Amino acid sequence: MPCADTARLEVSNRASQALIPGLGTVRITAPMFMAHLVLPEIIATARQRYPQIQIELVPDDSEQSLIYGEADIAVRTFASTQHELVTRRIGALSIAVVASTDYLERRGTPQTPAELITHDLIGFDRNPRVSAIWNLLRQGLAAICEDQG
Repeated sequence: MPCADTARLEVSNRASQALIPGLGTVRITAPMFMAHLVLPEIIATARQRYPQIQIELVPDDSEQSLIYGEADIAVRTFASTQHELVTRRIGALSIAVVASTDYLERRGTPQTPAELITHDLIGFDRNPRVSAIWNLLRQGLAAICEDQG
């Protein structure tokens, strides 16, 4: 089953299980890019399957607390620090680093992930942990380990 189909089914199932007896609102929090680019189709499918459920989508790059009721379902692209929660991987996303020809002519083409540190990056992920890691890399206080196979 393709990753998007698995994620769609999982979100639909979790939404239906979050409510007893099956009526009400489910609040889903997800990173901004997922809330805008990935989840709308999945939520539309869930709404068709469970029309009695209202789904509130909260685009947020921070880690909202499920424990304190800030959301019923959290879709995340990073490991949760809320260790009391049961987590489940429902899919994988591919990412790519892209640049315009003009940029590469001005700044050069990176040949390894480590060379990206000297380049300007624009991205969707505003997670503070990602920013912190990026800052550590730029300061030389962390290193990128390239996959060897």
